[in-house]
This record gives sequence, structure tokens and C-alpha cells, in this order.
Amino acid sequence: GILKETAENSHLHINALITLPGYDLANLKSSVYTYVKVEPEANLDSLNKLANIVYQPQEPEQRIFFQPIQAIHTTTGTSNEPGAIVSIILLLFLSGIGVLILGLASSNYVNNAIITAGDRAKEIGIRKLLGIKPTRLAATFFAEALLLNILSSVVAVIFFLLISHFVSTYSDINFPGPKWQYANDYLTIITLLIIVSTTLSSAYPAYYLSRLNPLQALNTKNTISFTEDSQASNVVKYLLIGQISISIFFLSAVYIIYEQLNYMNNSYTDAFEINVSGYFPGKAGADQKYLMEALHYFDTFKNNGTCSEITVTNLSNGKMITSMKIDSLFQLETNFSVGFNIIDHDYWKDSLDIFLKGRNFKRMFGSDPDKMIVNESAYHLLEELTLDSALLSKRFKVKAGYLELIGVVKNQSTNAPPQIYVSGFRYPTFFNATLKYPGKPNQSLEEFIRECEYFLQLKFPHFHFIDQELRASGNMEKEVFGLFIFFSLIAAIISNLGMYSLAEFVSSRRIKEMAIRKVLGARTIHILNILTIDFLKIMALGCIIAIPLILYSGRLWLDNYARRISFELTLIALPILVSLLIPLVIVLLKSWLTAGKRPLDSIHSN
Repeated sequence: GILKETAENSHLHINALITLPGYDLANLKSSVYTYVKVEPEANLDSLNKLANIVYQPQEPEQRIFFQPIQAIHTTTGTSNEPGAIVSIILLLFLSGIGVLILGLASSNYVNNAIITAGDRAKEIGIRKLLGIKPTRLAATFFAEALLLNILSSVVAVIFFLLISHFVSTYSDINFPGPKWQYANDYLTIITLLIIVSTTLSSAYPAYYLSRLNPLQALNTKNTISFTEDSQASNVVKYLLIGQISISIFFLSAVYIIYEQLNYMNNSYTDAFEINVSGYFPGKAGADQKYLMEALHYFDTFKNNGTCSEITVTNLSNGKMITSMKIDSLFQLETNFSVGFNIIDHDYWKDSLDIFLKGRNFKRMFGSDPDKMIVNESAYHLLEELTLDSALLSKRFKVKAGYLELIGVVKNQSTNAPPQIYVSGFRYPTFFNATLKYPGKPNQSLEEFIRECEYFLQLKFPHFHFIDQELRASGNMEKEVFGLFIFFSLIAAIISNLGMYSLAEFVSSRRIKEMAIRKVLGARTIHILNILTIDFLKIMALGCIIAIPLILYSGRLWLDNYARRISFELTLIALPILVSLLIPLVIVLLKSWLTAGKRPLDSIHSN
């Protein structure tokens, strides 16, 4: 046969087809997703009510509810998710990083545009003397910037395709990659980005230079510094301060995450307890003997000092996870269907009013491996089919084997369809355990968890931990750590390019001034001080802005961990020193080259 692909925005994936020799109840899952396209004005609350009137749920877990498609990926409320969902916080976090990087690149772009525009002041003055209108001059700036941005976009698209191919080929990251059926949408987004970047890079230079009168334009000194009182210099200064602040913030985040990861992996020297949850798909034919063996295995697990408490249940967070219809469930030749539900004692607990006859499953999990409970609809149907009114304690053949009827519960709604309920190790089972980490210096917490997992797999095949907060959070931190390294590298490159371009511009514009100062007796160290003081102020302001952001966000993030590093001064000081080292070297090098030139060569420089 041929299978259609799953819905493009679905989190469900068809990876393989497997033929089964028989009907395995351990593989049953209850959650079913149906994608429905509704009109924009549709009311989801009304749809929910109508759907549950047409199909009356027998149990709370069987209800139908509609939710937006983005909620299925991020905030679904179902109790049996087929896969991991994405945190909306993580999506917002990644979006925020993208906006910061785009802001960095845009600010650097605007700075370079303003600096380059200064070189054209005399050109603008001559054009104005020749009678060219300011609007035409502004249009020229926009046209030049538009051409440059189009070329940049082409390079960016090629770079993106290469990177996405590299990531999907050589990493485990499930990167979606481009889908060419959405080429029109991509083209629209790229066009909007080109318009925005063109406006950012050309609007201010065009506005600033087109307003200059010809005499002012011809006499401009083209010098941008702290002491110069001009709008252009202020814009360049503020944008560069923002770049340095963001660069310091990213590098500090990398260092803090690294220290926390290192602490989580290697610093567990004290013994402590941790709560974990595990999943066992079930074992066909599990009986009382298997229960006794399991209890003995649990005692061994606790007696060796690894575990202090362990409980098992067929419920996930108190909810039924498996509920489905099975045609002709009983051995009788019928054409009706029966609901098959996997629960345990805790589903109804000690609520006696729900039972019409018989009893609940025993409190000790797994004590009733070959027992079943039915609702009154199923009981009346069996009475009609068997012509017998005393059905308790009788055995019926089902596809899971022979099951003894031990109880009858009330229907949960009028005209409820037949339902049966089963429990035990034959079916999907959840383990809730409190593990005792001994604090071994040569064994990390993750290695300890894997050791416990392997021990349980010896008795419970295919068992695995599904909810282990420290290990899961550690994996997330590793991914975030990698992202921050990448983005920190981009931020550092952008901010250093901005600092280099400004240092190059200032040095070239003040080279004759420095030559005259040397002729008048100024020493090289004095000239070096003049050229670097403005840049040192810019870097100092960038640090002042970054420090409170690092303090607030760093403490907020570390508060999520019960065991965390202490927020020391080195977490801020070291990233600041490292992030300022390269721009400081750039500024000092350019200033030293300018200050070290012979006055005669500097005066004759163009």
C-alpha cells in the first residue's frame, strides 16, 4: 500500500511500518489527533460542547476537545503525548536571540552607512551647487542601499541553504529546512527584510546629508568622536554601545551555563535523593508469579541502597492512558464493540457508590492480572448473550486471554456503550521511584541514572525513564549552551567589526591632527591617549548597561535549580574582560599605528 505523508504541521511522524503477529494490548494508545480546518469566526468552546454531546465521553480521558494547532506543539493538555513537545518559553527565547542578533547586524550596518556617508559630504556639496534637489539626493542614497541589500540577501540565502544542509547532515538536530512550496512566503519575508534594512541604512544618512547647505558640506571635517556635538556621532556612539552590551551579555550567558553544567555533571559529591518516573510497556501473560518476582526485585533494588521507595501504576498522573474500542471482544459471535480501558485501584480508589456489584481491583498493584471490571451496559449485554444473570466470578475469553469478572460499575452517561476495565503488569505501566544518589566523585548523576535504568531492564524489558528532571534539564542546557556559543561568536564578530570600522575611520580622519601635535612636541603616549579615550568611554558604558542585565537574567535562570552554582563576581568580570580584550587590542593597534607615523608622512597623507 501507499501511505500519505502526515500533516505538515503535525508532530506525528510515520517512520516505519511494522506487521504484528497478533493483537498486543500493551501497544494500545488512547490519544487520537484529528486536524480540522474551521472558519475564522468559529468558536472553539461551542465546538467542544457540541462534539462531546454528539459523542458522549464515558470517562474524563475520553472527551473531545479542540485546540489551536500551535498548542498541539507547545501546550497540549493530553495525558498521553506521542512525543516530546516544545516549550513556548524556549521558542520565545530563541526568537529573542534572533531579534538581538538582527539588531546587532542592523546597528553595525547603520554605523557603517553613517561613517561612509561622511566621506561624501563634499560630493553632496558639489552636487547641490550644481542644482541637484535634496529629494533626488535622498533617492540616490536609497537606490544605492537597495542594490547593496539585494546583493546581501542573495549571499544570505546561499549561506542559509549551506548551513541548513550542513546541520541536517552532520548533526542530530531535527532541522526542518526550506520547503519550496512556500517559496512565495519566503520571498515576501526576504522582501520585507530588504525594505527594513534599506530604510535603516539609508534613511538617516540621506536625511542628514541632504539637509547640509553646500558651504557646510564642503567645509565638514568628517570627524566622529565623543567631543563632537553632532547627531551622526551620537547615533554611531549609541549603536556601538548597544553592540558591546549585547556581546558581553551573550558571552556571560555562555560562561554561566558552562559553570552550571560543569557543576551538575561533576560536582555531585554529596548524597541526595531524586524522584524519577519510568515507563514499562507491559509483559504478556504476567501473572501472580510474575508479581511475586517483581516485588522481590523491588526489595533487592531498595536493599542495595539505590532506591528508597518505588510505586507502580497503570495511570499517568492519575489519568487513564489507554482507552479504545475493540470489535467482537468476547468469544461470543457478536457484531458489537466494547471499550477497552487500562486502569488500576487508584482510578476509583475507595469510591463504593460507583460499584453496582462486586469490587474494585486490589490495592496492591498487579494482584488481579486475570480479572476485569465491566460497566452496566456490558453486563446487561452479557446477560442477554449468555442467558445468565449470575456472571460475577465467571471467566470470559477475550483477545488478551481469559479474564474473570469481579465487578460492575455504573454507566457514566445515559446509553453508554459497553466498557471493560483491566489492570496489571500485562499492560503499560508507570514506575515512580525515589533514587538515592550516593555522591560518588567518579560517577556523574547521569551515569547513576543509566545504571539504575539498566538494573530495572533486567527484569522489566524495554523499561526506560521518561521523566528525570535533572537529566532533562541538563540536556536542554547543553543545547542552549551550544546555541549561545554560536550566537556569542556572531555577536563578537559584529561588534568587533563595528569597533574596527570606527577605529579605522577616526584614525584616518585625525592623522593630520596627530602629526601637527607631534610637530608641536606631543609624545606618542599622549597621542595614544587622545585616540583611545573615546573608545574606552564607549566600552565602559557598554559594560555599565550589560552588568545589571546579566545580574537579573543570570539569577533568574539559576533560581530554577535546587542545586546551583553561587553567583560570584567572576561570573561577570571574566566575560567582560574577555569580550573587551579584542576590541581593546583593535583600538590600541590602530591608534598606535596612527601615533607612530612620521609627521611628514601623515601631513602628506590623502
